[in-house]
Amino acid sequence: MPEVSDTEWLREYARNGSEEAFGVLVRRHVNLVYSMAFRQVCNAAQAQEITQAVFIILARKAASLRKNTVLEGWLHETTRLACLSFLRAERRRQFREQEAYMRSELERHNEGEVWDQVAPSRTGARREHWSIRGSWVQCAWHDSGKSVSRGGEGNALGSRRD
Repeated sequence: MPEVSDTEWLREYARNGSEEAFGVLVRRHVNLVYSMAFRQVCNAAQAQEITQAVFIILARKAASLRKNTVLEGWLHETTRLACLSFLRAERRRQFREQEAYMRSELERHNEGEVWDQVAPSRTGARREHWSIRGSWVQCAWHDSGKSVSRGGEGNALGSRRD
């Protein structure tokens, strides 16, 4: 007995709403769809969710697919688009959660307390910057016999003291 093609099963589902026909299509292609989804999202639970979504889309659009549609190609493209949509929504969700966390942290502390925490680190960084810069100037002056620019006496780039 010849094997029934995907196109015939799809037409049977579209015409009669045959659960058997749709079940055959799902069994044939579920591993393909799941593996493509898993490669893109790297999470088993999310890949399962995307796989379900792809087959729900197939169930809704079965009647509107053209007769010459290659089901595997359609499933591949639909899975790719579903993954992109899922990942975009996931990034937005993470961004909103991060934003909500930061807002709650700011509300928890008043502005004065936050500034009191930040100000000492800024002052310390400024002191460290000048200390490093000052040490470099001192070393350059003592080690090479060159002076730092003061009213035309020379410069730090190498003119000797006269």
